[in-house]
Amino acid sequence: MMDFYNERWTKARKPHVCECCGKIITNGENYSRQSGKWDGDFFDRCLCEVCYGMYVDYCNEVDNEFDWADITEYANCQVCQNCKDYEDCQISLGDCEEITKKYKQGEQQ
Repeated sequence: MMDFYNERWTKARKPHVCECCGKIITNGENYSRQSGKWDGDFFDRCLCEVCYGMYVDYCNEVDNEFDWADITEYANCQVCQNCKDYEDCQISLGDCEEITKKYKQGEQQ
């Protein structure tokens, strides 16, 4: 159960690591900072714009607990299976142009 939750968008003044994809969020890049307490455990995480978009889309569609593997699998089903390179793709979700096009949140903040 969520005891409290805070979310804000900010511009990075130093590098951070996206909790979902592991991408480095560089200086000057917008990112979502989320913190709270879930089932007695505190958390503080940074999400790049693309992973935040996947997170929001997943949470709007599926109303239950999640882990990052669930979110990336959901994004894969929504976007990647329609790609002509799906079978042989070696691109990580954070670097995929189609994923970025669908989920980048920069204009929606």
